[in-house]
Amino acid sequence: MSLPPERVAEGIATESAVPDLAAHKLRRGLTLGITAFSLWGLLPVYLHPLSGHIHPLIVLGQRVVWSVVTLAIMLTVIGGWQRVFALARKPGMLGWLTLTTTLLATNWYLFIYASTRGMNIQASLGYFITPLLLAVLGVWVLGEQLRVGQIAAFVLAGIGVIYLSVGLHAVPTLALALAGTWGSYGLVRKRLHVESIPALTIETAILAIPASIGLIWAAAANPVGLAGARPELGWAAYLALTGVLTTVPLLCFSSAAKALPLSVLGLLQFIGPTVQFLVAVLFFGEQFTHAHQVAFPIIWAGIGIYVAEGFWANRSAASKRLPLSSVAASR
Repeated sequence: MSLPPERVAEGIATESAVPDLAAHKLRRGLTLGITAFSLWGLLPVYLHPLSGHIHPLIVLGQRVVWSVVTLAIMLTVIGGWQRVFALARKPGMLGWLTLTTTLLATNWYLFIYASTRGMNIQASLGYFITPLLLAVLGVWVLGEQLRVGQIAAFVLAGIGVIYLSVGLHAVPTLALALAGTWGSYGLVRKRLHVESIPALTIETAILAIPASIGLIWAAAANPVGLAGARPELGWAAYLALTGVLTTVPLLCFSSAAKALPLSVLGLLQFIGPTVQFLVAVLFFGEQFTHAHQVAFPIIWAGIGIYVAEGFWANRSAASKRLPLSSVAASR
């Protein structure tokens, strides 16, 4: 028994629409992912004018408070408060999120310090090596096994950092601290299996308490205003926008993570430190010494191996999960 022509036509139209929807989802995910990591890479450009005018701790406090305000408005508009309260009620969750809050606050402070003290090259180094550090933490904490390519990538990155330390006669402590705090934050968040927006709302709410106390104390100690030497209304609005610049990239990243394969997302994450590195050298004119010129290519080579190996491993795993006919059709 054959189907009526109109049903056949509907079936053909449905089949042709599936690849279009998949392609649209991929394009949207790529756009949002590139936007998120580019905004994170460009954030030092926004923070740079604060150099020499406002202490990094004041900037951190303002960023926290305005992030809470921005997230509260957003959750009210989209109706996400139930997810926040549900997450907060989970047994032991507030304790774990207090730990992630401490790691996040430390990382934010170090990032602000680097952005306002002309240390963006070292900060970019920290975020370049963070994925490699995460792989090592996965072995140490989660009992995961490193693949050969990951070991090679970590060894090259280690050689690059050691060469840079010898060449500059100083260990890049800021880069290592940024990588350590952000890598540890990512590891704990991974184990908690929580949504980004509700978790960040709770984290910033926890941090808002000491941040508000600190800002009030700063205002009492400095009669000219919360912004330190720059009390103008325009400067206060400038600081308020740090809340928006914190939440918008996160929203883009959260949406991109749902639409993109992990292999693609893993590649996109290097956009942030690359943009930050280019801004530091080309826009801020930070010194890129001979030691940097040798060490960074070694580290980038390690990252290249890490990305290629991860892409190949994910592709092999996906092929094993597909039926034989599907694998053959993809060749």
